Amino acid sequence: MVRLPKLMISLVALAASAATGRVVDTTNSYKLEVRFDPANGDLAVQGTLNIVADRPLPSGKLLLNDALRVSRFEVNGAPARVEPGYLLNGEKVPGGQALMLPANLLEKRGQRAKVHFSYDGRLTTDRIHVGRGVVSPRWTELTLESFWYPILFEEPLLRSTINLRVPEQYEVIAPGLVQKLGPGNWRLDPQAVVSGRITFALSNTWHVERRGLGGLVAALYSAKAEPRSNEILDAVAGAHAHFRIMFGEPRTTKRRITILLANADVGLKYPNQAFATGGDFIVMSNGEAQAQLDTLHHEVAHLWWSGGQPGSPDELLSESVSEYLALRFGEVRWGKDWLRSRRAAMARRSEALKPRSSTSMTLAFRLGSRYSTIVDLTHCGCFTTGLVRLRWISC
Repeated sequence: MVRLPKLMISLVALAASAATGRVVDTTNSYKLEVRFDPANGDLAVQGTLNIVADRPLPSGKLLLNDALRVSRFEVNGAPARVEPGYLLNGEKVPGGQALMLPANLLEKRGQRAKVHFSYDGRLTTDRIHVGRGVVSPRWTELTLESFWYPILFEEPLLRSTINLRVPEQYEVIAPGLVQKLGPGNWRLDPQAVVSGRITFALSNTWHVERRGLGGLVAALYSAKAEPRSNEILDAVAGAHAHFRIMFGEPRTTKRRITILLANADVGLKYPNQAFATGGDFIVMSNGEAQAQLDTLHHEVAHLWWSGGQPGSPDELLSESVSEYLALRFGEVRWGKDWLRSRRAAMARRSEALKPRSSTSMTLAFRLGSRYSTIVDLTHCGCFTTGLVRLRWISC
């Protein structure tokens, strides 16, 4: 089960903001113009990345899929180098190339840099190596693990706006605002800070089922009619009603939750990977049914406990509280035996991972999206993965 790695990010941000006595927004922002054809994978992107350093970054590089040809890469108006291959902790990342930032560009927290880039090529399913993704007319998912946009791992908090052009028969879904401007012309904007990924999905044959949740709509997108659709939407509705009774109306302006379930063989790489982005875009795994529902409970809790301003107390507690609320609601639904079993599994997993810090583990977690924040407030232990290494933090 995947949980986004916000806790370590928050600790870094909190330490820095404590020194100044105020919260500093160091979120990076992308603006992308994208043309994409899922029939053959043709992708063309031009855009900008505005970097605001979270902390001193004397050297840095952006990761991009090596199926894409870079025609422009400039940093603060000057051409910069593109190198074949991408190394993380000395190990080569499959299918990556490195867009090198100039040395000593970001020597202090809060320093800024503006990156311009243009690239194009054919990004197909066989060029996705380390995590979930697929490219086809029936079902396309592009996200972090396909390296379709330039990724700066050291700076995971980001905002993004995308103008996306695709053939007009496709419907696009994504976190936040999804606005159809015209035939085949879409604007995508999560309208919030997200952790670590820019993502969208599209198809020419979505099957969609919706459920109203009192001012909120949950929509399940799948490849075919889903026999468990009522159970899945019931899990969202039940968690929403339970937390609403506890806390009142959610502290969010979001009015839609989009749930993506690949319930047929659509050619996905790593179909058992799950993730959520922006609090309103949930990609379900093809794993065990009860674990799927437990993940949905956790993600619905983020409507009340979400990231917010980097470095704020809410950001620090976001994953911990959402996980705790999901556990308690799971106990309501499935009983104390389930809760005991869940806590024991979390404790075993945390213990197994605690002493390990090899580069191969880092690659598996950071790039394979198996990174997680595993928190059991009653067990008193937090396991987090750092940006380039694993750490154990006592609660």
